Amino acid sequence: MNSTLVADVGHGGHRHLHVRFLFDFIFSKDRESLARLWFYLPAETARAVTRVLGEEAAATFSARVIQADSRKNGCSLNGVLAAVREVSARQVLFLDIDRFIYRLTWQPLPVAVSGVWFRPNFHYSSAKFLHEGAWQRAIGILKRGVARALCARAGIRRLFVFDAAAADYATHHFGTDKVRYLPDPFAFPAQTGPKPLPERRERIVFAIVGSISRRKGIFSFLAALELLAPEDQLRIELRIVGRTEESETALLTEIITRASESTLAKITYRNEFVSDEAIDLAIVEADVLLLLYQRFIGSSGLMIRAALLGRPVVATRYGLIGATVQRHCLGLTVDPYDQAEIARAITRVIDGGPLGYDAAAARRFAAMHSPELYVNGLYELIADAVPEVSAIGLGAAGDSQAPLAPAGARAASAPAQSLPGYVPAEGSRHG
Repeated sequence: MNSTLVADVGHGGHRHLHVRFLFDFIFSKDRESLARLWFYLPAETARAVTRVLGEEAAATFSARVIQADSRKNGCSLNGVLAAVREVSARQVLFLDIDRFIYRLTWQPLPVAVSGVWFRPNFHYSSAKFLHEGAWQRAIGILKRGVARALCARAGIRRLFVFDAAAADYATHHFGTDKVRYLPDPFAFPAQTGPKPLPERRERIVFAIVGSISRRKGIFSFLAALELLAPEDQLRIELRIVGRTEESETALLTEIITRASESTLAKITYRNEFVSDEAIDLAIVEADVLLLLYQRFIGSSGLMIRAALLGRPVVATRYGLIGATVQRHCLGLTVDPYDQAEIARAITRVIDGGPLGYDAAAARRFAAMHSPELYVNGLYELIADAVPEVSAIGLGAAGDSQAPLAPAGARAASAPAQSLPGYVPAEGSRHG
C-alpha cells in the first residue's frame, strides 16, 4: 500500500492547526485515502486537533494517530523512522522538518522524506538577518552547504518553504526543483476584514501577543522607551498578552516591573494562555502590533493576522518577516537590537508619521494565506505515487552523492532578487 506517515513531533504553538488543515481537507475531499495515511504526533497535538473536529471526524482521526510521546525515543528521528517501518509507509512527510535538517544530510533513509521547512535562511546573506561577524558568516556558509546536501540526496523528495525566494534560490543555485513554495496557512476567523481603529485615546497602544519570550524583542522595546522624552512616554501604552515560557517568567516580570517604574508609559502584562479569538481581540484593540523577533528568520502567523485585521506592524527588518513587511507594505521594519532605531519608530507612530502601511495591499497579502492553498501542495505529494525504494536507492551508501538536476533543467526565470532583504549569498552567485 502506498501509505504516508505525516509526522510533527514538536510541542506547543499553533502546530495543531497545520495537522487539522490537512486532515480536514482529506476527510472532506478524499476520505478513502485516509486508509493510506497515518499521523505521528505528541498526545498534546492530537488532543488539540480532536477538540475542534466533529464527532465522526474526531473518531476517524484518532484511529489514524500514533502517539509519539508514548514510545521510547518517540520524538526523535529514529522514533519517526521506527513508526514508518511499523506501518509500512512508503514516505514520511514532516510538518516541521527543521529539527532534523542537519541529521537528514547523512541519516540512511528507508523511505522517501519530505517536509515543511519553516526557517530556511540559506538564501539570505548573513548580514541581512543577523549581526555581521565571522561567526554569523560561517553559519550562513554551513546552512547553504546543508541545503545543497539535502537537495542532492535522492531520498529527499520535497522541501516546502514559506519563502518564495528560498525556492527560487534553490532552483537557480542548486539546480533542483525539490524546494517548493507553500503559503503559510492561517485560520481565518468567521468575521474577517479590517476592523475600525478604536476611538481616539490619550495613549497609542502597542501590543506584543502570543507566546511570550525575550526573543520577541521585549527588552529592546522597553529599553527604547527610556530613550524617549517624558511627554512622549505619557502617550504610550504597551500591552503584553500571552503565556510566558516558564524559564523566563521571573526575568520578564522583573524587567517589566522596572520599566513601569522608570518610565511614564503604561505597561500591562497578562501572563496567561490566550485563545486565537483573544489574540485577534488584542490585535484589534491595539494601534500597532510589535514583531521585533530576534535571531528568528521564519514566517509569522501574527503578521498575517495583523494584515487581515487592518493593523500595521513594527517588525524586525531581518529574514522572511522583514522582507514580507517591506514587500507587502505591512508597516515599519527596524533592527530589533537597535534601541535608538526602535525609539525613532515609536516616535513616528505616536506622531502619526508614515509607517509604510497600505491597507489594500495588506488585505491582498492576507488573502494569499488560506489553508486550502497550503493543503493543496501537501495533498498532491500524498496522492502522488512514490517510486519503489530500490528504484531511487534510498538509504544506499551513495545516496548523499546523488547528482543534481542538469544545469539545462533549471528554470529560466531570474532569481527573486527583487524581494526586499533578499541578497544572493556571497560566493554562490554563479552556483
